[in-house]
Amino acid sequence: MIQLEAFLEQQEKIYQTKFKDVTGKVKSEGLLPSAYAQERDGYLVVLEHDQNFREQCADFSQRISKVVPSVVYSPQAIHTTILTYGIQMRPAIEQSNDEKVIEMIANAFQSGKNNAVSIKYGSLLYNQDTIIVQGTAGKDFVELANTLTGALESTLKLGSENIRNTTYSIPWSGHVTLARIREKVPAEQLHEFLALMEETPLLGISTPAQVSIGYITVKGRAVDFEVKEQFPLL
Repeated sequence: MIQLEAFLEQQEKIYQTKFKDVTGKVKSEGLLPSAYAQERDGYLVVLEHDQNFREQCADFSQRISKVVPSVVYSPQAIHTTILTYGIQMRPAIEQSNDEKVIEMIANAFQSGKNNAVSIKYGSLLYNQDTIIVQGTAGKDFVELANTLTGALESTLKLGSENIRNTTYSIPWSGHVTLARIREKVPAEQLHEFLALMEETPLLGISTPAQVSIGYITVKGRAVDFEVKEQFPLL
């Protein structure tokens, strides 16, 4: 179970130490390839933002890719993660979606009624391999994450050994990822990138209408997310 105070402290600490405090390093040493830019796939439980929010974020993702080599998030792939399950680093040719996993996760959440969550989004944050939008999640987000994590854990206990041993993870913040760097870029080539990082998407407060369960893929430079099931937030 996520403890609220620990979550809030961790959220701010990671924003500060992993992003804000290292912008100088980016400016002096440049960008580095992210492990998460490699081809991979798996299952996500996410907050699905409205279309305008997702399109704004996807537009920034595209703009970033035009000035530095990065993976591009489609509007469908823009999300705030609640849970990940079975994420694997593997080439596109080996990627496949198991509908039984989607069914298992969806069944775990069938009985619950979950309250809406609001997250305030602010500036772009970046380090040497990742660009995100800062999202300040609070008590409502933690309560939803705890409810869904508890339901999934109860279901996993009844599954096969493979199901029980598959890795899953819980969130550390309410952020939205916009880009992962694919190649090393020297500091002297970052003028356009750094200028873009000074802009701020006008996202404001997002109150997603549903939780989505789906299958995420990174293939080449493209990140896509196929929604399989949705549950409304009240």
